[in-house]
Amino acid sequence: MIFFLNIFYKRKSYPYSRSNYYKRRLDESKSIQPYLKLISDLDYINEVETDLEIQLIENKKDNEINKKDIIRKYGRPDYNFICKDLIKIEILFYRQKLGSHKTKMEFHFFKNKLFLYTYKFSYLTTEERYEIIEIINEKYLEKQSVNIINNYIVDKNQSILMLDDTVEFTIKYLDKNNIAFKTILKQDRFQKSKVERDRITDKDMLYELL
Repeated sequence: MIFFLNIFYKRKSYPYSRSNYYKRRLDESKSIQPYLKLISDLDYINEVETDLEIQLIENKKDNEINKKDIIRKYGRPDYNFICKDLIKIEILFYRQKLGSHKTKMEFHFFKNKLFLYTYKFSYLTTEERYEIIEIINEKYLEKQSVNIINNYIVDKNQSILMLDDTVEFTIKYLDKNNIAFKTILKQDRFQKSKVERDRITDKDMLYELL
């Protein structure tokens, strides 16, 4: 099984790997579909502007951050792998505490530049979820009366913060205009056109043979 996965991914042996969780993430990340869904989701919710820049590292735009910056901030990752479906994406995984909460963190890179990172919180109570939402609202929206579960927050650099409360409570940070998402959309269009061309070719062949 590991050999089969390595056809698609480059695996490095980092300590503290939770094999079941990472194998599941491997399976989920075998294609660009999760990224396409993320882009699509933005079309169905409204944006709310913030005057505060959304920054992971102070005085540095997120799309300027590379792997060394993340390792310098958080240390050696627990696990990483490279997805090679249409485009090459590397993901670094961490398990750390944010405040008192156990958090699974992911940092996604294209051409060694960060374009997406997520914080997943497991086993939060209703009160804890409400507290995190209130902190985000206070920090970025100055306590505006906005339901940020049904909206995403965007700053002047087009950096986006959005929440997903469907399975695990997850905070997602991304730049929709990043070259990674543009490349993903381009590759998806190319792949769909190729499928259509192949379908037409197959139809023409059947026409000749039948």
